[in-house]
Amino acid sequence: MPASFYTNIQKMQMIAEYLEGETADIVGKRYGVSRTTICRTLRVQGFEARSDVECQRTHKLDVSVFDNLAQEARYWIGFLLSDGCIHGVTKKTAIISLALCRKDAGHVAKWRDFLKSDYRIELTPKSARLAFRSLELANRLAVFGIVPRKTGRECPPDVLKNDRDFWRGMIDGDGTITHLNTPWPTVSICGSRAACQGFIDFCLGHISTKASPTKIRGKNCWHVSLRGSGARAIAYILYNGATISLDRKQVRADLIGSAAA
Repeated sequence: MPASFYTNIQKMQMIAEYLEGETADIVGKRYGVSRTTICRTLRVQGFEARSDVECQRTHKLDVSVFDNLAQEARYWIGFLLSDGCIHGVTKKTAIISLALCRKDAGHVAKWRDFLKSDYRIELTPKSARLAFRSLELANRLAVFGIVPRKTGRECPPDVLKNDRDFWRGMIDGDGTITHLNTPWPTVSICGSRAACQGFIDFCLGHISTKASPTKIRGKNCWHVSLRGSGARAIAYILYNGATISLDRKQVRADLIGSAAA
């Protein structure tokens, strides 16, 4: 049935279901119209339709998750800046992927849950990967410096440079927390010089340290470490009471940070 046969109330119901995250295909089937009709109805009523690729999406995906920078959103911005990947960008689409070692498959599932998505996580004996297409979400992430070929160019967004959730995401993505087989606990991070310096600047807001970024020989990468009491204090600041984190690093942070409580 053409959309013109539906009442304005029915049309607004279609739009509401679409804006709540349903795909154009699903809404269209529910009302007996094509996905093209749903997208056209959105535009006629003054709403912004998702791209053609978004309209054809057959999986759930909430592309508005970074519109409100709540705690979990801030964390994932840090994690994706350090360990996420944007590629295959065209005028109509982009691929967003997150690949971790198999033992961290549960964290990839947390990312999927944050997106309110039902995309399948690809599992191999060594890795867990979630990849999907969304130009709208890629454009939103680009605002925070999460862009193609970002390795070695990561730069903490000004709005998040003093945020513990963002830095916990960065440490979970490209950092290290050690507590066993060493006389001094450590918290360290690898990345661009700007990222490492940004982490030190964040730390200086809470502790006194003389740590500074060091270039890793033969790589386009820098490294900075905190040791001893400074590491304990920062681990506590970053991870105490956290609602989202990488499980194995949360355990280590709890072990070394408890002494700073």
